[in-house]
Amino acid sequence: MRFKKWFGRWKRKQSPPLSTQQPDVVNSADAQISQSNQEGAHLSVPHNTNDSTIDQANINASFKRSENLQVRLESVPIRQLWNVAYETLREEDAALIKEYEIKLQGTVVAGLSETLQLKANIQERMWAILQSKMDDVNKTKLRFGSSEVTVEDVSRVLLNVVKSANSFISQAVSASPPASIAWAGVSFLLPLIMNISTQNIALAQGLEYVSSLVAQSQVREELYIKRYELRTEDHEEFQQSHHEYKASLERLYRQILKFQAKSCCYYSNNSTLRHTLDAVNWNGWDQLLNDIREREQRFLAVERLWRDMQRLEERLATENAESRKEYEKLLKWLSDIDHSSLYNTAREIHQDGTNEWLIKHSEEFNTWRTTARSLLWLHGKESN
Repeated sequence: MRFKKWFGRWKRKQSPPLSTQQPDVVNSADAQISQSNQEGAHLSVPHNTNDSTIDQANINASFKRSENLQVRLESVPIRQLWNVAYETLREEDAALIKEYEIKLQGTVVAGLSETLQLKANIQERMWAILQSKMDDVNKTKLRFGSSEVTVEDVSRVLLNVVKSANSFISQAVSASPPASIAWAGVSFLLPLIMNISTQNIALAQGLEYVSSLVAQSQVREELYIKRYELRTEDHEEFQQSHHEYKASLERLYRQILKFQAKSCCYYSNNSTLRHTLDAVNWNGWDQLLNDIREREQRFLAVERLWRDMQRLEERLATENAESRKEYEKLLKWLSDIDHSSLYNTAREIHQDGTNEWLIKHSEEFNTWRTTARSLLWLHGKESN
């Protein structure tokens, strides 16, 4: 009885009072007025089916992009994540990428521009643009106010960016490495930022920060390749953690590329550069950098968990290797024993034909031998 009463009180507490449940003193007229007001409210708010359809279409497109990205990340080598990030950004904002590519192509010499038209691979186009832009940066004198200075005279912050880009070009292991997609954006921004960096060092520091992230990506990729992609061992047991790591890294790459595309489109506008103060004070620059920093922090959190997973995976691999080593030692010990002499000695103390009546001629024995989980009961004297 106590439990029944307690359960009844608990159930009443858990059930929220309905808006239509009022004390007995509330008359029916008030209830009717309330109901009329509710109906009027529903009638006064028209339902826009067009907006609903558009929202649903956007949601469906977002889900489809997410599914496609997941499929790509499952099989793509980590070094190709820059390609994946760029194409995913193109799917998200086709207009931005189209304008970005037009701006990039418009800054190179005419001959190279025609060559770029023939290159279908975005990786190859970005590699050609990167080499061309860095040649210009390394050779061209830049005008700060009324004086001309060479790259060597530029602030140390931007000089670090120049050195990093030149180092990437000189150490490239292939004709058009995937990271050239990111370095092309850096090389495009370099001369633009140099022209206004004397008035705001924050622009130069922002570009240095982005270039350092691009350089770090190469180190991460090399470590991952040597640890996993170059080894033949299967890692199915940890496939989900591998996927999460690459997915988080791809999102960071995509945020960097978004920063580059928007910044390049903004600062390459001639009317903007004529108003340097507006360029320096562009709020979009700080916001885009903050978005990158936020995305980097999320990735670093995943990376810390990833390191824990790596330690676990390495420990299990060591234990498995030790088990295999012990198993191989046992097999070697067994296989090294020459059993032929023992067998021949045992044969000598038995008469020829011993047990052949059972092994060769007994149907019951053959049935037992071919039947799973059978029991054989022998009764008789030895050597009978």
